[in-house]
Amino acid sequence: IYGQENGKFTIETYPEQDASEIALIKSAIKNDLPLLCICRGFQLLCAIHDGSLHQHLPQTDGYEEHGGWDGNVTEHGVNIIEGSRLEEIMGDKITVNSTHHQGVKDPGSLRVTAFSSHDGLIEAVEIEKLSFCIGVQWHPERIEHVSLYKAFIDSARGS
Repeated sequence: IYGQENGKFTIETYPEQDASEIALIKSAIKNDLPLLCICRGFQLLCAIHDGSLHQHLPQTDGYEEHGGWDGNVTEHGVNIIEGSRLEEIMGDKITVNSTHHQGVKDPGSLRVTAFSSHDGLIEAVEIEKLSFCIGVQWHPERIEHVSLYKAFIDSARGS
C-alpha cells in the first residue's frame, strides 16, 4: 500500500481486507463521518495519505525497545500536542498500551498529534478539517480511555 517490499516480519497480509477498509476510511472522510482509526486502522489512514511505516520496530534504529508485540503487551507514556483535538479530549500526557511491531514512519499529509514519550514514535494523527477524525496506534478499548470513545460517540450523535 505504501510502496515497500514486505519485510521479514510482515508475514500475513490481507489484500481484500485492506481494500475494503481503505474504501470505508475514504468514504467516511469524503462524507465527513466521525472516524476513529485504531492500530492497523491508524496505519492504514496514514498509508492512504501518502505516509509510510517502519515495518519492524525491534529492528529499527531508535525504536528497538518501543514495546510489546507478538502477543506481549507493554505500556508507555504518550505526549499529546497542545491545541489538538486529542489534547482537548485526553489532556497532554497519557499512558497507552503497546501491542504492535510496526509503527508510522511518515504520516503523509496528516497532522501528528501525539508521540511516544520514550522514543518519539508517532502515536496519533488527526484531520483537522473534519468534524472528527483521529487515528491512534494504541488500543483504547483495552484500557480506561473512555473519554476518547465518548468524544467519538458524541460526534456521531451530533452533540
